Amino acid sequence: MSEPSIAVVTGGTSGVGKAIAGALDGRGHTVVAVGRSASRYATDVGDPASVARLREAVERDLGRPSILVNAAGTFGPISLIAESDPAEWIATLMVDLVGAYLTCRAFVGAMVQNRWG
Repeated sequence: MSEPSIAVVTGGTSGVGKAIAGALDGRGHTVVAVGRSASRYATDVGDPASVARLREAVERDLGRPSILVNAAGTFGPISLIAESDPAEWIATLMVDLVGAYLTCRAFVGAMVQNRWG
């Protein structure tokens, strides 16, 4: 794609996601930096309703994105399985695995229609 486009970067407020968001911004793309504590697009990527609100807000405010970077992630609990807390593991999987699925599902329709993304 030769013209700047809209890029959604989950985990875009820290770490690798922030670096990717900065690189995309530096190349002229409009970047939506998504994070749990983001000032404008705060989203829990492991929550379907939160991801749906993100898609609605991005499309309303900026248009349909053609770039999606799933960089949101959390580091799961470090303990023996027998001593681990199932809720902590489920929360980790919701962000690291389910979050990528939910955000892809939310934005892929427009990308398929536009034949780019």
